[in-house]
Amino acid sequence: MSFTSQWSLLPFLQYKKEAKIIPHTVLKVIKVSLFFKKKIQIPPPPPPNRLKKSLHFKSLQTYYSVFYFPFETVHKPEKVTWAEAAGTIRDGVRAYTALHYLSHVSPGKTVLIMDGASPFGTIAIQLAHHRGAKVISTAYTLEDKQYFERLTPVVARVIDVSNGKIDIAESCLEETGGLGVDIVLDAGVRLYKKENESTLKQQLLPHKHDILTLLSVGGHWVTTEENLQLDPPDIHCLFLKGATVSFLNDEVWNLSNVQQGKYLYILLMVVLEDVMEKLSSKIFRPYLDEPIPLYEAKVSMEIVQKNQARKRQVIHF
Repeated sequence: MSFTSQWSLLPFLQYKKEAKIIPHTVLKVIKVSLFFKKKIQIPPPPPPNRLKKSLHFKSLQTYYSVFYFPFETVHKPEKVTWAEAAGTIRDGVRAYTALHYLSHVSPGKTVLIMDGASPFGTIAIQLAHHRGAKVISTAYTLEDKQYFERLTPVVARVIDVSNGKIDIAESCLEETGGLGVDIVLDAGVRLYKKENESTLKQQLLPHKHDILTLLSVGGHWVTTEENLQLDPPDIHCLFLKGATVSFLNDEVWNLSNVQQGKYLYILLMVVLEDVMEKLSSKIFRPYLDEPIPLYEAKVSMEIVQKNQARKRQVIHF
């Protein structure tokens, strides 16, 4: 049985979660699994927080033990490469969480995906298109605009915010005939108008009031901004529109002991299988960099931690 692990580099490199994608070959299954047998390839699932199944693998001439829930793993189709599986599984689960579970994307809806030229944005755009939604996205650089020109299916509208002069709310209202956007998936927002943002990209993030303005009646705002602050007038605006705000937390499926079994079984078994199926059928085409050898992992991780990597980084032994 072969698989890739998102966590096996953590004790080796002592880095953050982004550097935990590595392929391995299982040498021994300690406890009999009801789902998998030897020589079955499985990509990395989202991080587990319980030790159940024990898998022994060999890496760098050293033996390790990794413990999994059986339903935290999924078969890797033969058409899917290790790099594609390792580089897509997390973004795929995030996209499903945001668009399916939090905002209920469906045919005919208009979806605004901020920073769609990122690895996560790419998968989110492709999932929204597959569900029949109309997609609008933002471009921060000339390279982002060129990427959208190559991306299929074509995004309905790309809003170029690189010069800081384009009004996102006005552009979205124009595109939707004044009705607003049904679903907004942001890549961070500005809570206040600051002149001293640390990076140009942070300066180009939309203000929270822009999001509230472009949101449609009954719309859903899915935010990745963990420190989002909404004032009473903001809440009143949401109330008048009957709109909702949801937070996209990558680790939410591991936080509740009460819902642990329900979420892991229903979400992971179905979603992980669907992510692999869409990879195999080319519905998902991840935005990946060339696989990085282990000796370059430290340099690559520093780039990722500085938010300077546009493509998804995958480490290869």
